[in-house]
Amino acid sequence: MKMETQTGGLDWADFLAGLGVAAISGAFAYLALHYGLGTLRHVGAGFFSFVLGALGIALGLFIAARAAFRPTRQHPTPQARSFAFISASVVCFAVAIETAGLLATIVLTTLIASFADRASRPHQTLLLGVGLAAGIWLVFVVLLRQPIPVWPRFN
Repeated sequence: MKMETQTGGLDWADFLAGLGVAAISGAFAYLALHYGLGTLRHVGAGFFSFVLGALGIALGLFIAARAAFRPTRQHPTPQARSFAFISASVVCFAVAIETAGLLATIVLTTLIASFADRASRPHQTLLLGVGLAAGIWLVFVVLLRQPIPVWPRFN
């Protein structure tokens, strides 16, 4: 991937991203106040959301502050090939999940996404796809009991 060097000044991309994270987190924290925080002994419905919002604000401000004081930064040049294959894998997942089932769809989308990187190897990609499929099946179908079709439907 080609790198482009920015010298001196503010890293605007990270600075604005940090401010964006802080703003969105601030909105979540503000909305959580409407649910009631409760006390530490008896937490209210909005307590956890408020704490996560406050942590998000801190993280966003930290990212923005780092961007303000970083003298140089390497920015990768966007690659059309990577964007195309990653986008295709997302579309494939959306189209295939209902008919192909979870396991086949995860393996297929992993294979499609692997074409975004010219250095990927087929056997490693296949192992990654099978591992991801097994892990996602375990978490979402077994542990969380989500009604996701696991096997292909042939009708």
